[in-house]
Amino acid sequence: MAGGRIALGLQLVFLDRFALGTLLFLVALGPVARWVYPSLLVGVVTLDARGVVFVTWLSLLAAWTAMISTRIVLEYANERFRVPLRAPSWLERNQVLLFGLTTVPLLATLLASTDEPLPVAGLAVSAGALLALATLLVATLVRERLTDPGTAAPNFLMTTDLPMIRRARDRPVPRSRVLGLLHDLARAVLRRLGPGYVDEDQEPLAGHLLSLAFFACFLAVYAFGYFAFTPERGPEPVPALAFVMLVLIGGSWFLSGLAFFFDRYRVPVLTLLVAGSFAISYAFDSDYYYHRLTRADPALPAGQRVERLRSLVTTWQKKNAPIMTVIAANGGGIQAAAWTARALVEIQRQCPAFAPSVFLVSAVSGGSVGAMYFVDRYAAVGFPPDPSVLDRILEAAETSSLDEAGWGLAYPDLLRAFLPLAVYPNTIDRAWSLERAWARGLQMGGRPPSTMRDWAAGIEAGWRPIPVFNATIVETGERFLISPVDLPDGWGRVFSTIYPHDTLDVVTAARLSATFPYVTPIARRDRGRTDFHIADGGYFDNFGVATALQALRDVGPMYQALGGRKIVLVELRSAAEPSLGDPRSHRGWFFQTFGPILTLLNVRAGAQRFRNDVEVADFAAAHRAQDTFERLVFKVAKDGPLSWKLTEGDKRALRREWLAPENQQELRRLTSLLGCSS
Repeated sequence: MAGGRIALGLQLVFLDRFALGTLLFLVALGPVARWVYPSLLVGVVTLDARGVVFVTWLSLLAAWTAMISTRIVLEYANERFRVPLRAPSWLERNQVLLFGLTTVPLLATLLASTDEPLPVAGLAVSAGALLALATLLVATLVRERLTDPGTAAPNFLMTTDLPMIRRARDRPVPRSRVLGLLHDLARAVLRRLGPGYVDEDQEPLAGHLLSLAFFACFLAVYAFGYFAFTPERGPEPVPALAFVMLVLIGGSWFLSGLAFFFDRYRVPVLTLLVAGSFAISYAFDSDYYYHRLTRADPALPAGQRVERLRSLVTTWQKKNAPIMTVIAANGGGIQAAAWTARALVEIQRQCPAFAPSVFLVSAVSGGSVGAMYFVDRYAAVGFPPDPSVLDRILEAAETSSLDEAGWGLAYPDLLRAFLPLAVYPNTIDRAWSLERAWARGLQMGGRPPSTMRDWAAGIEAGWRPIPVFNATIVETGERFLISPVDLPDGWGRVFSTIYPHDTLDVVTAARLSATFPYVTPIARRDRGRTDFHIADGGYFDNFGVATALQALRDVGPMYQALGGRKIVLVELRSAAEPSLGDPRSHRGWFFQTFGPILTLLNVRAGAQRFRNDVEVADFAAAHRAQDTFERLVFKVAKDGPLSWKLTEGDKRALRREWLAPENQQELRRLTSLLGCSS
């Protein structure tokens, strides 16, 4: 007897696996995001009051979606699969509460993570729960009004014992022509699907009609969200986690429906989906692209680039201080962007001579985003002295863009996997959404965001530094340099050499450098179907030092030949120094399966840091006798979030990091070199 119950339980788990997977996801998401992988996911569960309302509402709807799927399996498994399952009476009476309880870990995490006061957060959770209950009540009332009073349909929603729901059954909606046509269409489709979809009179079973109606409503809401919440309309009002819940609801409906049909024929649903998506990706163009612009004049030939660089040094030398500063800003998501912006802004506050002394900025990944905001504020009359300009640079670098990425994941990226022709233009994806968010930080005084062509004019005139956005070519693993200047080919693979007739928006250049794994897709130009894919610059050098040193080797002699006095390398490091920590020697055989991958991931940063330190030391030794080189490092002592969202606590932590004695000592050294009072 016990063995039979266990066998039935296992069959239920298999037949209801997607609904149960939805519930498991809801249970695990909050704790995993908050305490297991906080560097990547804590920003997802750190929401304001409005975000808490949205996520509470949608997470409960996701749980109740799984509830309906589970009840369909329990009710119709015997007809469909000859598995004698049935819903126990206690489940039917308490299903709304029991399935709703699976969201408690997530909601508790939201309460623990939010920066809102606890009473405000509690009210937000209550409001979201009431909204979800109201949605379920309305759905139940609509279902009862559309149901024949003489039909004893199973209770898949709220209990029909409520007087309000019983009265709705007694006053059904008169069958209109539209409803009749929809019912006839559903009946014609369901009759062809085999047992478990229609009763002995060949009438559609109520549970499937309910599922079809709900899935149609979901598709309508989903389509509405595509246009209502596009990042082009402004800051995203819906949090990224709400988009995740939206995908979870749709995926639960869709996969559960496919499983109910295909499990009868022993066809694995996930294998079918993966194979179908794979076939679609090759039959149609479902790759990722970045938008490029056309240059007015083609790039310089390789033989003329060194002389052009010499000309830029000469022009810059005439306009600026006798100290040349080169910046190397490392990668690491929004923490790198915020740390780069904070360091540059705070140095400029203390020493107005800093901005004119900067000749080149080598930036990687998140550091490219922070450097972008600073470099964009240069002007022909000098760097703006208004403190509010510096405040806006910091604000832009610290502003979340994770919610926009959530929209891109839930809409163009999801559609691209199964309906690539529905994504137009083909440059729209989650990276495009990030670009739109970053571009808002560049729109000062009503002017549009800058292009690389706009920046080139200031560089030619000598008042704007040369930015170099470091990226990596996926197909070769080589360093890929993007700059408004036609850089010498000896520095690495250069964008203007490979694409002499193309240029980019500034935000696109920063985005290509900041192609953080899986958060931002690797992409190629929106021209043709054979081209290089561009990935994050951190694969080659996450610190930007390799490019900075290459520049100093070429530019330094030119600069000193013109009477330059000293070269200063400023490194901005947004990640903590590596330490041995806990070796965790108690590992099993499973560790051997992913140990090599873990080694590759860890050696990337460790090897780069060691190599860079050695190369900088060698460069410094070559200039020690003439006392013409200084190295300064501004760094954080604690790792932060790698996603594109900073909490208020993260921002306060970065402010404390800047005030650390080590960084203040480096600041005093730099201001002294530049002739500013500390």
